[in-house]
Amino acid sequence: METLTEALVNVLREPPTGTFADAADLRPALADAWANVAAPVAVITLRDAAGRSHATTVTAFTSISFTPPVLMFALAHTSSFLARICEDSRVALSVLAHEQAHVAAACAAKAEDRLRDITTLDQGWGPVVSDAAAWFGCTVNRIVEAGDHQLVFANIEAASSPTPAHGLLYWQRRFGFSTPAA
Repeated sequence: METLTEALVNVLREPPTGTFADAADLRPALADAWANVAAPVAVITLRDAAGRSHATTVTAFTSISFTPPVLMFALAHTSSFLARICEDSRVALSVLAHEQAHVAAACAAKAEDRLRDITTLDQGWGPVVSDAAAWFGCTVNRIVEAGDHQLVFANIEAASSPTPAHGLLYWQRRFGFSTPAA
């Protein structure tokens, strides 16, 4: 039987059938449609071989499996962070709390030291953002090409959600948060 990862790889490799709009023509409509989908915000971090910290902000991440514990996040081919994963496969994913929009912005910037003004904790993977809603310590096990992105699958080796917190969301091209329905 095919594993989930094998099935995903096979689906992504199958050529599309039918008539589709040119990707360039569809891009504005796709951008507007995705802007209506609220997405949680996380920061992925790692330390390189020289001990320097690196970070990037993502909104495309999800739980894949509880047994074994696996998560997935997506990085654009143009991401400078993507090349660094090849150097060091231990990463931390910090799910940001609603008051951490400044962390998301800092780690999305085109700066060398994105974590300079961010308080972090050393948990043995990449730096963990202090006061994050949750964090996961992971080892990358597979990177799969998917269009203009790479899907990074990682085994979860540690997880923590210190206190209940509203997570930061990205919706309509801005940060915010939601409250649970009554």
